[in-house]
Amino acid sequence: MGFYSIIDESQESGEDLPWLNEYLELNPKTKDGLVFLVSSVKATKKGYILFTPEFNAFVWRNSKPGTALQTGLSDSVQVNSYPQLAIMIKLKISNKFVIGFLDDIMGEYQWNSETTVFLIATQKSLPLDTPSNAKK
Repeated sequence: MGFYSIIDESQESGEDLPWLNEYLELNPKTKDGLVFLVSSVKATKKGYILFTPEFNAFVWRNSKPGTALQTGLSDSVQVNSYPQLAIMIKLKISNKFVIGFLDDIMGEYQWNSETTVFLIATQKSLPLDTPSNAKK
């Protein structure tokens, strides 16, 4: 019986990562429109902390994006698979990013009420056809 964890517990905590503004300062060649997958979301009284493998970002709970995020996260834990949450870099706006869901990548969302964290495991797409490298 094979076992694989849907969450890599060995990864560093998101607390060690820079905030998005710091990340952009450290990586000035970051391009507008670049998309980063969100690996988890921490719910706080004031808003949501979104964790990516490269940086963290904050969304106010009462903002339009925060309200939409809350609805999306609530919906996501009700089903087995939901579109992957992502952050898109938008350098010309004040927050420098927008949040959204990718329609071509699915994720499995788990809510942990003790830590108030939504964990997101990206579901890898398996090829429907096997490569045709068999000799006839």
